[in-house]
Amino acid sequence: MLFEMEKIRGLKVVALKGIPYSLKVKNVEPAYILFSDKRTYIKLEEQDYYTNHDCDSSARLISVVQDESFWKIIYKNSADANEDI
Repeated sequence: MLFEMEKIRGLKVVALKGIPYSLKVKNVEPAYILFSDKRTYIKLEEQDYYTNHDCDSSARLISVVQDESFWKIIYKNSADANEDI
């Protein structure tokens, strides 16, 4: 995990994006944190309840990903997150 976090050193957060459950939903939880190099993002996934028993519903698995094409898709097609985890 430490080496993954090195990928974001010196980068600025430009957007917090999420995927609404439906068009009627106004509150969107963050699923992605996009960075200024337009290729690096953090993916936030819910923990599997049966694997991780920390009893915290806001706990997330964090993955640092570098993919320029998917970064653009997330930026253009995902909603701005406006809800806390």
